[in-house]
Amino acid sequence: MRKIGVFILILLLCISASVTAYAEIEPMVTERIVFNELEYIAALRTEGQGEQHSVELYSLYSESIDSDCVEQELLHRKSLSDEILSAGYGYTDEQIAILRNYEGTPIEDTPEILALGAELTLRTPEVLACSAFGIELYVEWEWDSKPLIRQNDAIAMYWRPTFGSQNGTLRMIHERSFVDVEYINSDNLGYNYSVINFSNEALGEASKAVFPMMYGGQNSTKFWAHSGSAFMDLEISEGSANLTSVDVEISYGHSTIAVTPSISYPFSGGISWEGTTTESGEQVGYINISNGIWNRN
Repeated sequence: MRKIGVFILILLLCISASVTAYAEIEPMVTERIVFNELEYIAALRTEGQGEQHSVELYSLYSESIDSDCVEQELLHRKSLSDEILSAGYGYTDEQIAILRNYEGTPIEDTPEILALGAELTLRTPEVLACSAFGIELYVEWEWDSKPLIRQNDAIAMYWRPTFGSQNGTLRMIHERSFVDVEYINSDNLGYNYSVINFSNEALGEASKAVFPMMYGGQNSTKFWAHSGSAFMDLEISEGSANLTSVDVEISYGHSTIAVTPSISYPFSGGISWEGTTTESGEQVGYINISNGIWNRN
């Protein structure tokens, strides 16, 4: 069921990493879910009229989604040069041609304009190292064009270890775990970078990093988070070095109004995007103890 007011674009990858020695991992495979930002907003307008929601959420929804702010932003982009739209916003020649013909009609009544919706690629996590002491993971993502709506994005991680003869505790080493975000300046086509730290969540078996999708300039939209990566180092902090496997879930969330992505970690495990969120896909896999090869379920 879709939630009114916010969409969260989530790519969910569940990895079971099993280790007895450092393993050779297959080359990273790109996983892509086609999630169209404009299609989602149009669906909220046409399908969500009867849903129940709080007064506060309705106010945010009306200001950010049900108003004409989306159409006004598209008209603003129409006024920009082809060079800025291509290099600063990530639009293709075909998308620019569609934008040039746009006259400001509601997006739900203009099917062709939905081709301008931003899409995200989240690549399959790469296991950099794994042993009975812990694992190191690396994951990358990239937007193909500048999203229309700003606010906060998040990358979240949950893990559940399995030990051999003696139980232990697997913790994230925060001094060596971080998110690196690349921002594009859509005005002058320059770049900027930001390093975001992970926070502790859910009794030490989960962590998240929240960062702005856009910032800077008069409307705080000058820089936008074009791409990023996360490096995660998990090591045994209690017990002996007898780690045999680790189930890992990694999720990316993109929100459309001024609400920090709502994340919880159910007792049964995993990551849950709650309240004003929607899940757009998941991927599940595991690595065998014997060969360290990625297996997708």
